[in-house]
Amino acid sequence: MAKGRLLNERDVEFFQYLWQRFGRNGTSPTTAQDVQGRVPPTKPDIPLASLCRQFVVKSVGDDHLVCRTWNGTDEGDTDVNVAKPYDLRRTPFDGVTFTDFRGSGESITVTYAGGRTRTLEHTDGDVTERIEPYWMGEQGAYSGDLIYATAHVVGGNDVTVSSADLAWVEVNDSGRRWIEGDWT
Repeated sequence: MAKGRLLNERDVEFFQYLWQRFGRNGTSPTTAQDVQGRVPPTKPDIPLASLCRQFVVKSVGDDHLVCRTWNGTDEGDTDVNVAKPYDLRRTPFDGVTFTDFRGSGESITVTYAGGRTRTLEHTDGDVTERIEPYWMGEQGAYSGDLIYATAHVVGGNDVTVSSADLAWVEVNDSGRRWIEGDWT
């Protein structure tokens, strides 16, 4: 395998075999094609290499996206849960009060109304924000937004769905962010 070349299906099968045969190290084997989106490390005792992959968004949750793999031509058949970028998740921030917010001396409480809109409550008045551009899932003939996600995030990403840790996290190449405005 040449350095810098993307893995093809044959490479994936070979690494899957090596991982299952030699790399268990007390953990269950995984493959790049695993339905949970997990990817095998190159060696259990060496920091993991990164893998970036294209996905098509099918639906949007509070902390994750339900996606299908995309190879540039065809959509995969299996749903893969992909974590949203940390700052765009609901769970870490909903109902949390930050004291001395960014050294300002004021307290801010974050309250979410769904996964797209939140209110920052503070003494100077409330501010409503929403994520822009928002992810668009499958709608009619539109198959969903194309995103890029990476696996092997050192330290994980703290998102679980149905008790399964998610290996994939969206890299936010579209510049999604919280935007202040009157969204009522």
